[in-house]
Amino acid sequence: MRYLYLIAGSAIALAGAYYIVNTFIQLADWMDEIGVIAGLLFLYLGTLNILNYWYGSKARGVRWAAVLANIAMMAVCWVIGASPEGLEWGLIGALVIAAALSLSARASRPA
Repeated sequence: MRYLYLIAGSAIALAGAYYIVNTFIQLADWMDEIGVIAGLLFLYLGTLNILNYWYGSKARGVRWAAVLANIAMMAVCWVIGASPEGLEWGLIGALVIAAALSLSARASRPA
């Protein structure tokens, strides 16, 4: 269960890095692209989940920040009505898994 949480957090962080790199590779006006902002948000969320994996219940502030950030990201995806296509289903799946496992005390034990 703990390794699944690490994989979900890493997948979210890698998706964020992909969005950022993809925006710059397309050689578009990057200020008009939402990809950089979304990438930074996913990178931040993935980093919080990885920190929660490593420190777990020893750092309650990190745990609650990860829990609240996961719930907030799920709420934002639901409110804007994100319609994933293709590989984006994997990102939505990683968000759901990370949100569920961040609530579990077993997944956030100290490493």
